[in-house]
Amino acid sequence: MKAVFTARRLNAGHYDDFRKAWEPDEWPAGFSGAYLMRDTADPDQVTVLGLFDVSDDDAARLQADLEPSERARHERMAPHIAETLVSGLFDVAVREDGGASGNQKAVLLTERILKPGSFDDYMEAGRKFNEGMGGVPAGLEFMLLRDTANPDHTIQLGIVRVPDMQAFRESVGSGRQEMVDATAPHVASIGIDTSYELIEEIAPVHA
Repeated sequence: MKAVFTARRLNAGHYDDFRKAWEPDEWPAGFSGAYLMRDTADPDQVTVLGLFDVSDDDAARLQADLEPSERARHERMAPHIAETLVSGLFDVAVREDGGASGNQKAVLLTERILKPGSFDDYMEAGRKFNEGMGGVPAGLEFMLLRDTANPDHTIQLGIVRVPDMQAFRESVGSGRQEMVDATAPHVASIGIDTSYELIEEIAPVHA
């Protein structure tokens, strides 16, 4: 599974126009869904995660085939974008689902640059912590993304779907900080680290 991850800061008030320009005329082969998110502290910071069920070879061919249409799409989006913060193609290294359900939604996301060559140790620290906590909490879908161009660049996100967000936060308690502490020895720096509003989920359309 591949993920196209892009975090942008839009020109103020341009979300609706950006949203229209962002959507392609036709979803590419392998498209399996997308999430559109808005930073709760900065409503003009919008992040999009698109998932693709393709192999490495298929991803390379798809990028080449899409280049002309993607160039046109990016030209449509450009008037609405103030700044691109992060953009890349990622491998979905981990995807786990704790049975997320409910109409209250949020996305907890952290971008990390790991110390060179420490990805496996980072993964092992996260795995041990997760086992100690009894697995992925109910109401959470967890993903860990690894940049295909820079293996030390990771994005970790938890998509929360619960009936009561406050109760979920209380049940998780200090667990997030404990996870941060467990993985800290392998982290060189932290980039985006915020809570998002989940604006929209897009499912693939099959004929």
